[in-house]
Amino acid sequence: MLPIAMLLGPKHTRMRVSATGIIRNTLGVLHKNPSLSWVLSELIKHMEELGQRFYSGDVLVVDEFLQLYALDANRPKENPFVPLQRKNAIERIHKLSFEERAVWGDCPVCAAKDGEKCNPNAGLLATLIVAGETIYPGAHPARLDRAPKTVRIVPV
Repeated sequence: MLPIAMLLGPKHTRMRVSATGIIRNTLGVLHKNPSLSWVLSELIKHMEELGQRFYSGDVLVVDEFLQLYALDANRPKENPFVPLQRKNAIERIHKLSFEERAVWGDCPVCAAKDGEKCNPNAGLLATLIVAGETIYPGAHPARLDRAPKTVRIVPV
């Protein structure tokens, strides 16, 4: 994944509009059309997921969102930056375990690097305990919040 800071534009300082707020307010008016209300509720969820995943470093979520909402008329036929995939290779979604998320990215609390465990002397750790047994010693909650819950595995 690319460092997300490379993809950010300048901070927007003028008037901002809450897209989810507009949609939520519109839902109250549309109570007579339950199917449209449902679609707008899903749009809110997808927009929130878009923001969470994008700012966590998953830039592919933008393409997924644009395709889902048929906003991809100008989408190239194929991505020239992705190497050709092996024949019969299958792309899949992988749900990250606590252990994988606990070492994902740099920790904003103890500065542990991607792949390294958090320093237990640098603050409170979230610990995975199953049936009274410590399965994983822990990670800082801020690091866990930044880590994605799922990743797309793309064969190359």
